[in-house]
Amino acid sequence: MMDYEELKKTSISVLGFGWLGQALHQFWQEQELEDFKSFYSRSGRGISHPFELKTDTQELPEKMKEAEVIIVTLPPSRDVGNYSALIAGLGRQLNDEKRVVLISTTSVFEMNEGTCSEETVPLTQGERAGQLYKVEKDFSRNFPQGLIIRSAGQIGQDRTPAKYLANKDQLPIGNIPVNVIHKEDLVRIISLGIAKNLKGILHAVSPYHPSKEEFYNLQAASLGLSLGKFPTEDKKGKLIESKRLAKLGYRFTNEKCDI
Repeated sequence: MMDYEELKKTSISVLGFGWLGQALHQFWQEQELEDFKSFYSRSGRGISHPFELKTDTQELPEKMKEAEVIIVTLPPSRDVGNYSALIAGLGRQLNDEKRVVLISTTSVFEMNEGTCSEETVPLTQGERAGQLYKVEKDFSRNFPQGLIIRSAGQIGQDRTPAKYLANKDQLPIGNIPVNVIHKEDLVRIISLGIAKNLKGILHAVSPYHPSKEEFYNLQAASLGLSLGKFPTEDKKGKLIESKRLAKLGYRFTNEKCDI
């Protein structure tokens, strides 16, 4: 069991109160760690403070900047160029010694095949993946004390791709590995990264890698849904692993991402 004592005393500002921001709040509340934690979102819904980061020159709230740690949970939008500018804008406003945690994505491994760890260099071809990888590199330069957490596909009781695939005619390639993480583990990995004052890159991904066909069919069956036939291709696909989590001895709460 992780020692949360350090996290309890740490002041944290979370930019974004969507699916992941709310999951963090719920977890910290359950662990009695909610003191000195602030959340910021466009609507100011729930316990979050109203704030929307719209431009790269927009001034951040003073309370947000004063926190010991800032977590950026903003999902990369379709306009990835604007997302890139917003993240760059944080670098111009915050001290380079500030502890900032950026929730990124394993999508940066767009063209990679085989096993990809934190040490693997992402291979990109499309504009979106290329921009996301550039965001990571710029972030690392602006915040040498920062941490990039690359999240695999996020799964939760209220979130599973099987729901969206049920009505699709075109399904993803079925014979390549799935790379996913349950929100129960994602919030714990984020908390671990802060408590251990980790820097650099950390992969948040389950070590469970069945084929996409097997995984999505299992999830669909648990929801009483059925999926069509998955296409197959003669390719290995990519298998994302986290060497750092293994070295830290992290024990997964929901390794198989059951819903």
